[in-house]
Amino acid sequence: MHVPDNFCSLLSAAEISKVMGSAFPAAEGSQSPSEAQCTSIPTAGNDVSFKMYWNNEYCIDGKPVDKKCLESQAKGFAVNKQSAGKVQNVPGLGDQAFCFVAPPATVDVLKGWIYLIVGADSCVQAQTLAGMLLAKVSA
Repeated sequence: MHVPDNFCSLLSAAEISKVMGSAFPAAEGSQSPSEAQCTSIPTAGNDVSFKMYWNNEYCIDGKPVDKKCLESQAKGFAVNKQSAGKVQNVPGLGDQAFCFVAPPATVDVLKGWIYLIVGADSCVQAQTLAGMLLAKVSA
């Protein structure tokens, strides 16, 4: 597996702005051994956030993905889905995905070891951004 060094720059200000329909700056954030977290804060309106989570006990950057890594990521996804309460499944995104509708809407996506969480004004916007991000991370 490979964690992108520049996760926050994977979605440009122009890409975020196009999806959101208003001007957004480049996302900024931080990276830890198990998470990369980014936020784009507009002058008006709600933030857009996106993060990638991995269980660094089993999913190790630079090492091949094994069954334990995949199982731990799937378990984390399932726990989050259960604790979120009322969610909408999002078909056709990753291996499985759901949107927590309450504003801000958040879309959780799992594809293999890649676990992304994207927050935006609506499920449609979060889903679009998540799809763009997933394509870049899994490239």
